[in-house]
Amino acid sequence: MSLYFKLRGILSKVYDEKIINDTFKKRTFVVEDSTNNFNGRGSDYYFFDLTGDNTSLIESFAVGDFIEVFFNVRCKEYKKEGMEDRVFVTLQAWRVTKPRVGNSETQNSENNIEDLGVSKGGINSEEDADEEDDLSF
Repeated sequence: MSLYFKLRGILSKVYDEKIINDTFKKRTFVVEDSTNNFNGRGSDYYFFDLTGDNTSLIESFAVGDFIEVFFNVRCKEYKKEGMEDRVFVTLQAWRVTKPRVGNSETQNSENNIEDLGVSKGGINSEEDADEEDDLSF
């Protein structure tokens, strides 16, 4: 099963496109998620990469816009003789949209990052609990 995620937040920064070589280019942008900002902890910031032909997906948005980003989590291992092995994790965006009508920041504060590969209720949802057992407490 292929899992992907989505995040809703404020577009905080868009970096210039970087051409890595003749066949590869990328662009990075940052989304601020303030839904977990409690006890003065501050906002969370997520750095997303757009690659190839997708680098233009962010161009129709301005810093400060409320956006929805669909992305995959990618991990690459880097090994070089004489150095400690490293693993790099990137959030690779593949779709950027305005959230649908009715999806505001406040309505999505509980599940701002969603795993779209698993049902929202999960295994222990209230509907499942009613069907699985009739405990009186």
